[in-house]
Amino acid sequence: MIRYFVLFILFSSVYPCYSQNNYWNKESPYEIGLKKDLIFSGVALGTYFTGMHILRNEETPDFTIGSFTQSDINQINGFDRSFAGTWNPGAKDVGKVFKFTGKNLVPLGLLALPGNLKSRASLGLMFYQGFYLNGGLVTLAKGTTDRFRPFTYLNQSQIEQLGQEDREEFLEDIEGSDIEDSFYSGDAAATAYGLMFFAKVYNDYYPDSKSKYIVWTAAGLGTGLGAYFRVKSGKHFPSDVIVGALIGGGFGVLIPHLHKKKDGNKLSFYPSANGLSLSYNIR
Repeated sequence: MIRYFVLFILFSSVYPCYSQNNYWNKESPYEIGLKKDLIFSGVALGTYFTGMHILRNEETPDFTIGSFTQSDINQINGFDRSFAGTWNPGAKDVGKVFKFTGKNLVPLGLLALPGNLKSRASLGLMFYQGFYLNGGLVTLAKGTTDRFRPFTYLNQSQIEQLGQEDREEFLEDIEGSDIEDSFYSGDAAATAYGLMFFAKVYNDYYPDSKSKYIVWTAAGLGTGLGAYFRVKSGKHFPSDVIVGALIGGGFGVLIPHLHKKKDGNKLSFYPSANGLSLSYNIR
């Protein structure tokens, strides 16, 4: 089912591009400015590498497998509390499909949009500006906060009841260095960013196309399902994926918006056989 959904996203996102008129000559709705984009890129990369530095040098709190008690669970906010102790490695694997789509397939999908090499290179620059800024904020949050993942709240009795393969994967994951990096979800943020970025770009290329509603719907469904499987897997609490999806999706819409050409009127003069001619163009 998941593979069919991914194919649906790709079909609904890429195929309509080829049904438009003037595919190769269509003007890009975006513009790149040297000064502006140097600043954007610098902020994005600076945020990313700062966050990675903090994350790599943080100290992992002391933790013993199966040591959390009901009293510890009761300290979790009421919205997230019931998800403490969740563990489903199958859901974790499914969730990776949506992250892969937003992170890797979307850049390929951008190549299907109309325009020349310059316009596609501009889309790539825009995408990775937001990608690194989005990822940088995730690492900053994880590096400066400690929140144990839901699956770490399983007690010894619950761990022993797991099947052999599930228990082995549980022990492998819980011995990792990111068990206290639950807030906020990087996978949800990356999925939402990629899918919403493409939906926004497609919307700006084809504002009058009915196909844009299919693309927005696919992006919303992909974002929601990706977040759902991260919670079901036991890797994140609901609030983790909600924050991640909102921030990632917000950047996905904001980055193209900041690069969009400004509509407006243009008044110009040019010489003619009768002297000067006035031209008033509405863009």
